[in-house]
Amino acid sequence: MTPQSGTLNTNLGNLVLGVNTADQDKAKTRFPDLVQNWRVDQAWGSAQLMIAAHDVSAGYYAANPITAGTLAGLNTCTSPVAGFLGAGVGTVTGSEICGHPADKLGWAVGGGSRHNVGTSGDYFQWQVNYTQGAVRYAAFTPAGAFSPVQFNGQNLGYGFFSDGVFSNATGEVQLTTAIGVNAAYDHLWTPQLRTSIYGAYLRVEYGNNANLAICNSQTTPNIGVSPFATPSAVAGAIAFTPVQVAQGACNNNFNWWQVGSRTQYNFTPWFYVGFDVIYQKLESASNGNTVTYTTLTGTAKPTALYQIQSQDNYGLRIRVHRDIVP
Repeated sequence: MTPQSGTLNTNLGNLVLGVNTADQDKAKTRFPDLVQNWRVDQAWGSAQLMIAAHDVSAGYYAANPITAGTLAGLNTCTSPVAGFLGAGVGTVTGSEICGHPADKLGWAVGGGSRHNVGTSGDYFQWQVNYTQGAVRYAAFTPAGAFSPVQFNGQNLGYGFFSDGVFSNATGEVQLTTAIGVNAAYDHLWTPQLRTSIYGAYLRVEYGNNANLAICNSQTTPNIGVSPFATPSAVAGAIAFTPVQVAQGACNNNFNWWQVGSRTQYNFTPWFYVGFDVIYQKLESASNGNTVTYTTLTGTAKPTALYQIQSQDNYGLRIRVHRDIVP
């Protein structure tokens, strides 16, 4: 396990797709992640158990700006800008006077092992991680933990990472569950030629209250009698109608998995050529629904109706590697 700098999602109003936003709504870092590993190494291979604790506390409740008709200096408070807002408005700058939700501690547990196969150097290894409020222990996301999204013509697929979501229904931060499974087998055909096969599976789940809070924040009114939502005021956002949310069409759980293989030939210990192939599947959140996407400045995709569908990715790579200094 690797200590993380996990995040509460800062997207207000709607889900921003493919945008790396600043973490303005989580509590400041008060202590580093606490991580403990137990490992054993033997002739047959190795095994390890892991646990971790991670602070998932939210920032202060938002302070409403003073408007005409209010008393000078009056400071009213609304929902905290922590995760997605289920309702309410406010600025992204919190106020100490307003207080904050109860502190929340996320955690992760994991285990894995490596097994030597035969005497030629083959091995099999696997690892499973289960996390609540510590998603990067199951999926090492990029800096800022921005969410996966892929467009393909008039359809798109998405999911998003967050350690926790504030829900007005409960008044607390709801921890996000993430489960990661990884496995690989490496086979040596000769001392110079080897092939590996690997796979990975990630499941991200939101509880009912957290999912409803996200969906409510993604909701915009219908266009007249149209079944579709109006374009959102938030650039780069997708919008559901209240009817879609009421019918359960907005479901932010998603899966992300991949399989691949790598073959490598070592001409010398410091010079080799490798060939990789990979297939990746994003099983999208809210799959099968039609939504309104509002264009993001500087991007090619226009504001329009899009079908949410799971997305496929294929890739291959040839790498030639030469160490300058052996």
